[in-house]
Parts: sequence; C-alpha cells; structure tokens
Amino acid sequence: MIEIKPLTGRDIGISLLLLTVLALLVRLPLISGAPMMDELYHLFAAKSWLADGELTIADGEYTRASGYTKLIAFGFGLFGEHIEVLRMLGVIAATVTLIALFFWTRASAGAVAAWIAALFFCFWPDGIAVSVHHRFYAPHGMFFLLGAISVYLMVEQRDWWEKSTLIALGINAAVMFALALLLQKTTLLGIAGVALWVMLVIGQPWLIRQEPGRRWLAIAGLAVLGIGALALLALSGIGAGLLDAFRWTPDWAAASKNQFWFYHALLTLYYPTLWSVTGIAFLIAMAYRPRLIGFCLCIFLPAFVLQSIGGMKHLRYVYYIMPFLFVIWGVALAHLIERFWPFLKEAADKTLDVLAPNLPKRPLRAGLIGAVLLFTLFANAASIKTVAMLAGVTVPPMTKPPEWDVASEALEPYLEGAVLLTTSEMETLYAFDRYDILISNSRMSELLRNNGGHLDGQDIGEFSVDWRTGRPVVSEPESIDLIMSCFEKGVIVSNVYRWRFGPQLDDEVADVIEARATKIDLPPSSRITAYRWDAAASGASTVSGASTANGTSIGSGASTASGASAASRSPACDKLAANHPAPTLSEARAQPADSTHASRAYAD
Repeated sequence: MIEIKPLTGRDIGISLLLLTVLALLVRLPLISGAPMMDELYHLFAAKSWLADGELTIADGEYTRASGYTKLIAFGFGLFGEHIEVLRMLGVIAATVTLIALFFWTRASAGAVAAWIAALFFCFWPDGIAVSVHHRFYAPHGMFFLLGAISVYLMVEQRDWWEKSTLIALGINAAVMFALALLLQKTTLLGIAGVALWVMLVIGQPWLIRQEPGRRWLAIAGLAVLGIGALALLALSGIGAGLLDAFRWTPDWAAASKNQFWFYHALLTLYYPTLWSVTGIAFLIAMAYRPRLIGFCLCIFLPAFVLQSIGGMKHLRYVYYIMPFLFVIWGVALAHLIERFWPFLKEAADKTLDVLAPNLPKRPLRAGLIGAVLLFTLFANAASIKTVAMLAGVTVPPMTKPPEWDVASEALEPYLEGAVLLTTSEMETLYAFDRYDILISNSRMSELLRNNGGHLDGQDIGEFSVDWRTGRPVVSEPESIDLIMSCFEKGVIVSNVYRWRFGPQLDDEVADVIEARATKIDLPPSSRITAYRWDAAASGASTVSGASTANGTSIGSGASTASGASAASRSPACDKLAANHPAPTLSEARAQPADSTHASRAYAD
C-alpha cells in the first residue's frame, strides 16, 4: 500500500505553482485567433449586454447559459472586447479543475497517483481544446467536479469532521451542481452517479447488519420501487418523451447518432495503451483505494454508457466525467509503478549486459528506460495531437478551419447593395457585420423541433426565423430560386465543409446556385466558396429604390430592359418581402413578375 504523506505548506505552494504553470503552458498559446461558431453566440450576446443590457444577436436573442454570457460581458467591460477575454474563462476553469483534481487525489491516494491523474487531464488534447474554444463546457466540468468532491468528502469524513463543516460541504455541493445544471442538463447523469455511490456506501453496511430475511425484504422493496418507477415512466409517456429528447439530434450530428461505439472508438484511438486495459486498471486501483475508485466508477461508467446511447456525441459532452477516469488510471499506474519499477530496471540491466557489457550501466539504464517510456507515450495518439495542436499542425481526423479574413477582402466589392446568404451565419456576421438569410438543412431541423414545429404561433417552414438571430432560414432549392428571382443582386458564401454537405447546403441547392450564379475567385487557403448574381449587370430588369441591411441603394435609377414596372412584380416576391421585416428583405424591391424562376414554394 502506497503511504499517503501529509501535505506541508511548502508542498502546497510548489504544487500550486507547477500545476498552474503546466495548465497555462498548453492553453495560453491557443487563446488567440479567429473565434469559432459556438463562441460567437456568447461574444455577440455579451457585447450586446454590455452596450444595452440585452442578450441580442442581430435581430434575435441568445439566452442559453445567460449567466456565463453576462460574465463574459463583465470581462469585456474590464479588459476590452477581445476573444482572449472570452477564452480565458475556460482556461481559468480548466486550471481550477486541474488543481482541485490533484489535491483531492493527493489526499485520497497519494502523490504519485495525483500527479499521474493531473498530467493526464492537463495534457488531454480534447480537454485543452474544450477549455480554450468550446465556451462553457470547461466551467461546467469545474462546477461538477467541485460539487462531486464536496459530496465525497462529506460522506467520507462524516464521522470525523464537525457538523458545521459537513453542512458547508453540502451547501457547496448543492451550489456547484446547480451551476453545472444551468450550463448542461447532462449534469443529471453525473449527479445520479454520485447519488448511486452515496446509496452504496451508506446502504451496504446497513444491509450487512440486517438479518437475512430483512435484508432480502429490503432488496425486494428497492426492486419493486425501481420496476414501479420504470412502469410509471413507460405508461405515462414521460419515459418516451425523455428518451426522444435524449436521442434527438439536429441534422449536422445525425451521422453519429447511432454510433454507440463513438466514445469507445475515440478513446481507443487516443489512448490505446490504457483504454484497452481499463478493466484491469480498475481491479488494481479498486484493490487499494476502494472508496475513491468506487466513487469514480459510479460517476464515469453510467454516464459514459448513457451518453454513448444518447444522440448528441462529442468529446466536449463527456468532459465533465473524464477526470474520474484519469483518477482510476492514476491510482492503478501508481501501484503498478511501485511493483513494476524494480523489474523494469532489472530487465534494462540484462538488456545492457547483452548490448553494452563494458559500459557504465546507470546512465545507459536511465536512457534506455526513458526511450522505452517515451515510445509508449507517443504510441498513444493523444500525445501527438497535443503536440500538433501547440505547433499549429492539423492532425486527421481534424480539419483546418475556414479563414474568413483571407476571403473578406475579395468578397467586399460584391457585397455592396447585395442580399447576403450564408451557411455560417455567426462567422459571416463576425467577418462582415451582417448577413440576411441562412441556408441550412440542420438549422431547419432544429426549428422544426422547437415547440412541436411551431414558433410564435406559426408553423415552421421555409423562411421561418431563427430566434437566436431573428433572420430567416431556408433549405430547399425552390427557396434559393425564389430569392435569386426576387433580389436583383446577391452573394452566397459557404465554407467548403458545408458546401454540398447534406445537413447544411445539399447537392440540389448547390446545383441551383451553380446554374444561376457566378463563382467568385477566392484564395484556396480561405476554404470559402462564394457565388454572386447581379441582374442589373446582366441586363435583367430592376426596380429603383431598394436598399439592403446596411442602407446601400440597390439599382437606384436603373431601368429594365423589358420596361416592366414595380406593379408587375411577382406576388411571391411581394409576399417574401412583406413576411420578413429584416431590413434587406423588407426594403429590397422585387424583380418583375415575368421572371421565369419565381418559386412554387412561396407563391400565393
């Protein structure tokens, strides 16, 4: 058994310093650069809150994790409206998580296990990415871990600590779990794991003390309650509703919906050495630290299995349970090192007796063992991914992000007086300070899901408004056809990953765009595809007085080749302008009704 030595003030200070330096060392180099889509929701809403006290984006409102957004706004007020300020919240949360994980494991399993678990978490590549780029998932993980540790200490020390201390721990756990729940509903899975452990720790000794008859009666009673609860959920329809919500995915995530092996495959890819023997690691760790490992297993295993069954899948969704896996690995490796290290040194010495019998063994042994351990480290793809991230190298299956700043200069001349369509509304809004219509099958699926297919008392369909931005969403080729017929000038932009990608802009929509618009030459490094149309430039009919969202005149004073007047505009175009008050759509004048491309989807 590894001895747990008490911490001195010097130990605490050195550990805090080292952990903070390590956490910042692999995160601060990544906090600059263009923001990602999810970050932009909070960036725009935070700027709005700072300016006028409302969480608005364009003409909509973004209220998810509003407290987190307001905290970002507070940071903007202090340090300026910079993306680094937004990202520092995640970096700070990850650093606190690392420190809490270390000292909790240090007190429960010893220094070696604590350092191993902490280093796994610190250099976990997806954990680094989450803490820098994925908005509130790092704070969510921090809140959950702090709440879980509070419950663990409260139960473990209930016979030793004063009542006031236990009450304080209970209050802290409740607050931390509540904050985590405000950020992510999956917190409930973790809380259920914590509750399961508490029941086992308290219930098992009670059951053992009972007479066999009472023991089996208690077990039978629990079984009946469980079956009854499941029956109630099934018969009431509540269970089906919960399962449907748990399994639902928007179109962009549908490909992994039924990949129940998703997280298993990723852990096999990134940690093949350890994940494949996690069962053995659990047995080793459980033999020496049963309470701690039982706690970690009760949290990690049920949540891991359930989230593998759930529809939405990404490593950021399991960020909050990964520290408990790292503790299991840390404790197991600590005890393996204690027993395996003498054997490893003996094996190295015997190898050197064969390879270099006349050379000094001690330095060669250290070099040989170091080389073997280094190979083992980099045989796991997680290490390579972490190094590559810090070096700015993209490692498959990751892809290089679009560079909107590279494309913006080439696109600017075509945007004046044009209606602007995009597949990436947040990035477009950030790059050009405007967009008018989103093209997205996936977003349409989200709108259809909202409130049973209704929004503000109206059925969801083409040109329905996304409540987050207040701008219309389309997904059908007929809708694109209509827009290009109703507006004399327009630009369509998409990053290359969403172009001819079914959940976003599919082949049918791309065919219409390519048939009716002209491709804009952009630097390949931008990874942006863009098309434009201009009826006036091509000699098609126009109507004067139209304007776009930025107030630019469209076709002012222009005449039509056919002499068509505003009175002969297509009814479908008039209906489009009347139903959507966004400035571009409501103020832009339609082309004449003799256009051969007026859409059936929006005709009277």
